[in-house]
Amino acid sequence: MIELNFEDNYSRHLTLDDYIEYPEDKDSHKSVESMKFITKRAEEINLAVTRKSKSHDMTKLMPSCDGGPTSNLIEIISIAFGSGGIFLTYFEIVKPIIIEWLKNRNGRSIKIKSENKELEINGIKSLDEVLNFIKELDKLENQKLKKDSEQDNITS
Repeated sequence: MIELNFEDNYSRHLTLDDYIEYPEDKDSHKSVESMKFITKRAEEINLAVTRKSKSHDMTKLMPSCDGGPTSNLIEIISIAFGSGGIFLTYFEIVKPIIIEWLKNRNGRSIKIKSENKELEINGIKSLDEVLNFIKELDKLENQKLKKDSEQDNITS
């Protein structure tokens, strides 16, 4: 199993009428739309999408530059894949959106995890490492399956 994690630390700037998420971004609307696209594509092909959010204690709000309160939040969106092939197909579809999401604010990263390996992508250049990482995971999985099959043959 492979897991793709988007972890984002951002601020929620509270105003009298509403709040604005992602005020640090070059274009906060782009961040929201990017995540909607990424999760919607995953759900369309029946991938498990989970979302976890943590906010700091609301009594410890920090004042923003205009004097209004700002709360710091952490949001993690995880998408689970059964195989490297499904992951690669999905990744090719959403790669341009991931690039925009990463470029929209410095300091963002995504993590790709398997049972025994992890790759953290901190920038656009790192995205090229994904293909090699998934190929290596598939190779390890195939070796494990072959070893398990040989064990089954020995015990039979």
